[in-house]
Amino acid sequence: MEEEREGEKKKLKSLGEEQESHKYWMKRVELPTFEGVDPMGWIARAEKFFKIQNISSKEKLCLAIISMEGGANHWFRFWKRKVKNPSCEDLIEALIRRFWGKERSFFFEKLATLRQSGGVEEYVQEFEVLVSQTSEVSEEQLLGYFFASLRSEIRSQIRPHNRTY
Repeated sequence: MEEEREGEKKKLKSLGEEQESHKYWMKRVELPTFEGVDPMGWIARAEKFFKIQNISSKEKLCLAIISMEGGANHWFRFWKRKVKNPSCEDLIEALIRRFWGKERSFFFEKLATLRQSGGVEEYVQEFEVLVSQTSEVSEEQLLGYFFASLRSEIRSQIRPHNRTY
């Protein structure tokens, strides 16, 4: 009986030490502030934060309120007075409408005028940054934009291997 207790104590101590060492390698995750710039980026980072921290739907809105700063905070206070019982989803829709409206039209212009000027990896990264900002473009359209923007010598090497395009 005494040996069992000692065994349990050792297990608990070992578990505690394991949890303590676990803290050292984990990256500290914080909810980013939102000042009205790059709403799609903020939403993506906030959603990661909420998932990692296992935040409930009710808590999401409260935490989002705390993260608003500058002009976004003034807009948010105005928006909250207008909306009855706002949800986090309502806030996301309103943020996109208010703060991404201008950038949204620029998105398609940027996508249409993007050209590979450096290496392929650099181009792919630029392309991914742009396409991560919308879900409204079909995969077929994205492939068209992607191939059209590649340098012609690279495009001619890739196209024969891509049977879907």
